[in-house]
Amino acid sequence: YQNYLDEIDAQGATQAALRVSTEDTAGSFMWGTALGTETLSVPGATGTVLKKYFRLVEVVDSFEDIPEEPIKISFFTPDGDAAEKIYPLFAPYYDSMQVVLASAYWVDVTNKGATKGSAVKALQKRLGLKPEECAVFGDYMNDIEMMGAAYYSYAMENAFPPVKEAARFVAPSNAEHGVIKTIRGFMEQGLC
Repeated sequence: YQNYLDEIDAQGATQAALRVSTEDTAGSFMWGTALGTETLSVPGATGTVLKKYFRLVEVVDSFEDIPEEPIKISFFTPDGDAAEKIYPLFAPYYDSMQVVLASAYWVDVTNKGATKGSAVKALQKRLGLKPEECAVFGDYMNDIEMMGAAYYSYAMENAFPPVKEAARFVAPSNAEHGVIKTIRGFMEQGLC
């Protein structure tokens, strides 16, 4: 859990953000801080698309002037081609930062080792829960580590193939409200 709150190297994060923005590949960025997640855009981009994903949207001219050091940065492309346009630009940072495809549209960058899986394990420890008492749901590459943190690991039917391989079970797709249906099934069985 602490890995999520550890700041990313500010210089490296800024260099990464500038590198992606100069490639003219991403429309928007999210720069999250320990004080609270704020969504920010590069020059020329609007925050309208980001409001679909985030409650707070602040448009800025430059990342270099943000006083808080980031705990997470996310890169968005409206064309759904993050794997081709954004992810490869992070090759110089793969060893020093956690870089993962969050969807066809997003690339997430956090502190090395800060994964959903490590967060679930920290919550289990804090709440005294065993992996056999937990369920997780995922559909993309940022969910893979989480699949190993709970016995009831569900990949959505529409999940990226490696997520399905990492999960024990498959839930109906997101379009079919698979998470809700699966949780209702748990409730009907008296499991929660």
